[in-house]
Amino acid sequence: MRIAVNEALMKLRRKKPERTVSLDEDIKTEDDSLPREIADWSPNPEQQYNQAELREILSKTIQGLPPGFRTVFVLRDVEGLSTEETAAALDLSVPAVKSRLLRARLQLRERLGRYFQRRGNEDSGIVDGKRASGDGNQ
Repeated sequence: MRIAVNEALMKLRRKKPERTVSLDEDIKTEDDSLPREIADWSPNPEQQYNQAELREILSKTIQGLPPGFRTVFVLRDVEGLSTEETAAALDLSVPAVKSRLLRARLQLRERLGRYFQRRGNEDSGIVDGKRASGDGNQ
């Protein structure tokens, strides 16, 4: 196995390095040279607003969970503790942590699903399962 790994590494080293380009150099064209433009990958204001709105919705939904479920969810999925670490921190058994985490995730899924379903219906003009129209005909 080690021989195969070494052969692969040697092959990669022998490979010609790709041509590098300076970001400070202008692009040479037939007639002139143009400054190199670099795309801005940062989120635009609409994306930032959407992300902030989603964070707020998720935070409120998490706060709506029962305290036992919320604590396990936050420790495991937000803080990144292992199941064993969470069990030790809360003085619970590992199966209890797994059970509470599953129930917390299911409740979050159901609540967020209802929220976005309701919001999607409002955006499309559906009220009480019927499409609302401006002419009075439904």
